[in-house]
Amino acid sequence: MCVLDLSKMMMYDFYYNFIKKKYGNRVRLLYNDKDSLILEIKTDNFYQDIKINLDNFDTSDYPKDNIYGLPLVNKKVLGKFKDELNGKIMTEFIGLRSKLYSHRVLDTEKEIKKAKGVKKNVVENKICFNDFQNCLLTKEPKYVKQNLFRTKKHDICTVEQNKKALSVYDDKRFILDNGINTLAWGHYKTKIDRNDFVNHLNTLIRNQNKKLNDHVLIKHF
Repeated sequence: MCVLDLSKMMMYDFYYNFIKKKYGNRVRLLYNDKDSLILEIKTDNFYQDIKINLDNFDTSDYPKDNIYGLPLVNKKVLGKFKDELNGKIMTEFIGLRSKLYSHRVLDTEKEIKKAKGVKKNVVENKICFNDFQNCLLTKEPKYVKQNLFRTKKHDICTVEQNKKALSVYDDKRFILDNGINTLAWGHYKTKIDRNDFVNHLNTLIRNQNKKLNDHVLIKHF
């Protein structure tokens, strides 16, 4: 068993044996990665819930005088979960696919944006939350230009890449008709028979190969 497997086990254990047991239908999983969860939870006071269940959380990054009265405990203890916003309230979230999401925070103009494969300065300056929202609602991808170094036969050159930065295409989940909610592949509600599923996978493979033509490289000497 590798570290990734152990990480997945811890995430599943926390979500199903703590979060789902405590909140039931009042919680909705919006996004998850190997070491993080983004959840929509309906409760009277989530920070009071944390205080009652401190054994599950690392609260060491909250301000010492935080308004929730949370003690600062479990600093960097393995297996403890941390509020990455440290008490700030997430107001909007859009997740297009794995490692491609954005959210807004209450009382601040800062937007959190993640786009794997796109340079950080490009994400910061050329992509905004509204771009994620527009991509989700219109299904139209967003392209951005970014400069990169490339090496071929020991020759180094700079290239300008027309990169597909945002897209709703996601082959890791089955997307429902509303274009937003998803199910795991194999879920009984997907209603896909074996042959249709194989054909769908073949389509995904063709689309994946087509991605190789999704950018244009222009050499600069």
